[in-house]
Amino acid sequence: MSPAFDLFAYLGYIIPGATLLIALNFAFPKLRPHFGIENIDLGRLGIFVIVAFILGQLLSTISTYVISVPLRWVGYELQTNRVICSPQIVEKRTIKEIIGTKLAIDEQEMVAICRPTEWFKKRALVTQIVWQVHQLEASKRERVNLFEQYYYLNLNLAAAFAVILMIFLLLAPIHHKRPAWIGHIETKVPKGRLYWLLIVLLLAATLLLVHHVTYFDRLYARELVQVFIHITSLAKP
Repeated sequence: MSPAFDLFAYLGYIIPGATLLIALNFAFPKLRPHFGIENIDLGRLGIFVIVAFILGQLLSTISTYVISVPLRWVGYELQTNRVICSPQIVEKRTIKEIIGTKLAIDEQEMVAICRPTEWFKKRALVTQIVWQVHQLEASKRERVNLFEQYYYLNLNLAAAFAVILMIFLLLAPIHHKRPAWIGHIETKVPKGRLYWLLIVLLLAATLLLVHHVTYFDRLYARELVQVFIHITSLAKP
């Protein structure tokens, strides 16, 4: 049986890719005849979506190095590592004890796995938990999937805004005095100042999206462990 079509899996690439593509149209006006949204027809819309999807795939790779790795260094990414070793009490036992019992891991081994230096052992343990949860019916892991999808959407969007910010910073010496994309707009604010205001807004949006990444990562970690704890019978590999 083929897996069900998941629209969100595609939107997680198309939305960030479209965001970057629209920004590129503003930064490089010569792209507008090909990818501009003015007077767009069905054929151009199809090309726009395809290019946005490809850019979304590239942003997914960029997000790993630009967003994920720095967050991992400071402990704000892959928070499942922290949750599986949590001393929080659930049903009169700690989460760490419950997970050890369910996966037939003795107490001493769990203590060793939860040492700060044992990152790979924690990830191996999380992989087992993820596999068990994904054997459940879709309705029982709906929130886990939802938080995971929002995590990746915000991760790719954060990468898109980071790339846009870098592009506009690199173009600042050329565009800040006479930005081509706001040349027709009448404003009392000097256009050079308006350009730097845009830079500040892009930076704020990037930081906000990074915050959302850590937020949904934390929700995903908690929900994943919560669902696993309440599995009555584990599936066999």
